[in-house]
Amino acid sequence: MDSTGRWSEETKYITARTLFLSLVPIFIWNIDYHATDRDFSFCLFKMITGHCCYGCGLLRGISALLHGDYREALRLNRLNALTIPLLAGVYLREWRDACRPLQSTNKLGPSGPGISLTSGQVHKIITRK
Repeated sequence: MDSTGRWSEETKYITARTLFLSLVPIFIWNIDYHATDRDFSFCLFKMITGHCCYGCGLLRGISALLHGDYREALRLNRLNALTIPLLAGVYLREWRDACRPLQSTNKLGPSGPGISLTSGQVHKIITRK
């Protein structure tokens, strides 16, 4: 909070991002991974063609894995053995980045790559004096 008792935009952003990332596993935990594809499917490909795509069973597989049912996660989609660790890595990287303060986007300052010049130095370069 700043001196007026209000949160800065950076603090609001970090708080919202951290809250969202905290809620994702809770929402996935509540997915019924025992439900079959015949009950309901979010997959547009399956709704149109009636065939499973490569992603069918991924979300239920993540839910099964969160519940500790590794065999069910692999039974739902064998590609879960590859995709779940990759998604976990992306999730953990996002979580790490959410906990860090935002970096300055100023490319000419000391926080960004680039050269920091004073106005006098810029004037000398332009006028070549």
